Amino acid sequence: IDLVAGAGGENDVALRGFDRGQSDRTEWWCGQWRGTRQPLDARCFVTGEKYTISAMFRLLNSTSGEGVDWDLDDNWSSGKNCPSVAFYGNQCTVGQDQWSNVWVRAWNEPESFELAWDPAAFNRFEKSFTVTDNLASCKYIWVYLNEVRVDQDIVVDDLQISLYQEPTSPPSDAASVESSDYIGE
Repeated sequence: IDLVAGAGGENDVALRGFDRGQSDRTEWWCGQWRGTRQPLDARCFVTGEKYTISAMFRLLNSTSGEGVDWDLDDNWSSGKNCPSVAFYGNQCTVGQDQWSNVWVRAWNEPESFELAWDPAAFNRFEKSFTVTDNLASCKYIWVYLNEVRVDQDIVVDDLQISLYQEPTSPPSDAASVESSDYIGE
């Protein structure tokens, strides 16, 4: 991991995950699970609560440093797919034996903006999900940035996991009131 300039410009920093390849394996899928991960407090994951994970991502060619395009319609391990964010739970007790693992994968499916990708800039990622009984029962939970090809680096800025907020409607114009509608006129 390295610190690089973030989405906010000069005074902002982001994390760059790089050099995830394996010297003896060069297939695109080797190292994709060796992406950036962060342990989370498993006590925060309560069954039925809905969260939104959001971030700013940039994908770079590991050799040239140039921006790389993602196939926004591909979400499944093809080698051209978009990276995903995954929640990995370990030692989960609901619905499985105590040493089982739980994966909750999230692809970019924004509710508040149109999905687009610009390889020359940071791009928004957003996905909402509801905590299942299985995930809530895990002793350990990590968040992973995964499915990033080993020949690419991922730069992530402003990653946050927050309680879901229902979108609100913009205020409507108040109905006009005629002066004759007032009492006493």
